[in-house]
Amino acid sequence: RMVLSPPPIPVHFRYDGEQKKKRVICVARWLKPDWAQKTPTMLLASLAAFLKLKPDYEAVVVGRGANDLRQAKFYPAALNDLPIRFVNAIPNAELTTLYKESRISFCPSYRESFHLASFEAASCGCSIVALDSPDVPALQWLAESDGTLADCGSAQAFTEALCSEAQLWDQDKRAPHEISNRWTNELWSTQAAQRIVNQLHL
Repeated sequence: RMVLSPPPIPVHFRYDGEQKKKRVICVARWLKPDWAQKTPTMLLASLAAFLKLKPDYEAVVVGRGANDLRQAKFYPAALNDLPIRFVNAIPNAELTTLYKESRISFCPSYRESFHLASFEAASCGCSIVALDSPDVPALQWLAESDGTLADCGSAQAFTEALCSEAQLWDQDKRAPHEISNRWTNELWSTQAAQRIVNQLHL
């Protein structure tokens, strides 16, 4: 018999009642060898359109190579006048704070084995926006209760998904404590260890 268990999340990823800002957070490796998978062109085009439609929101892009995206040929000039920050790799403590203060975690990847960052964000009370695709199956699981999926990998579809998710937050239809409790109960390393112990009948 084989039992599948998702990767564990460290217990410092949790929501403690912090004020949620109108912010979209995007966490990944943004190095050039990863562009085909992580699709930073789609990321930036979608955020540019979303931030124009929702001027009360801001965005932060985090991860190795994030600052270099500003110099990329595909960087939309429209973003120069919009509230978006780029932050290279940071310690987990700082990342956790950004998650806790954000509402939406956005992953535009065309394929992912799990995308740990989305589950870290959910553990900190964020909902998610991602692609509805069998190539990102874990995010389909997450979005069943706590996210919105784009029906295709276009900037328009991602923008519509981001706007739909923002509307749910603006209408108080997203509850960060509930999101966090659901995923910490599922993914915290202590829970993962207990599942292994249970399977071994120890």
